[in-house]
Amino acid sequence: MEILMQYAGAIVAAVLTAAGIPSALFAYYLRKIEKHRAEEEAARRQYELYQVKMLTATACLCEANAIALQNGKCNGETHAALTYLTEVRHEQRDFLIKQGLDNIF
Repeated sequence: MEILMQYAGAIVAAVLTAAGIPSALFAYYLRKIEKHRAEEEAARRQYELYQVKMLTATACLCEANAIALQNGKCNGETHAALTYLTEVRHEQRDFLIKQGLDNIF
């Protein structure tokens, strides 16, 4: 009985260590996965924002074209809408290129 009591502390320490190491590794990888999911969610939201901006820019250009056709002349509205559409398209393209590069490396 004395031998068992003598090694009881060492046995408890060994069991706790054996259980603690896998738990710590699991927690580390779980945090890593959660961080990756959060980054993916942020990128998805940014992509959706660019989609909405692109749709809005296209609607502005369509409206400017309708006004220009109705009035029979191209005015500043058409140029401004085309400039806005070009800016949004370039922003979206740059974002998609960055996302592609981030996923490659």
